[in-house]
Amino acid sequence: MSHIRKVKYAARDNFAGAAALNESIDYIKNKKIAVSGPFDELERVQIAVQTCYELRRGASADWLLSSWKRVSADGVEIGKYLFDNHILENMISHEFRDVYDHIVSIGK
Repeated sequence: MSHIRKVKYAARDNFAGAAALNESIDYIKNKKIAVSGPFDELERVQIAVQTCYELRRGASADWLLSSWKRVSADGVEIGKYLFDNHILENMISHEFRDVYDHIVSIGK
């Protein structure tokens, strides 16, 4: 209805993600929306940042982290490392590209 014809996404989300709807609902399927993703490096970074955020919130996030582990175990482990070592907190004034590059370097 909004005339969107191309969608790119970085990471899968087993709870809120809806890319599967593109192929399962006739109305949406007829719109011929091109959906691409996930992209490995972007997915790992996004899940790492989300993991760190959830751990910082202090909420019991075991069920959520377990879900993310199914799509990017590396991302969850990197997120735990970021949290345990206060890395994102220490990089708060850095440009995002520097944060991104640092997260990617952890995964190598």
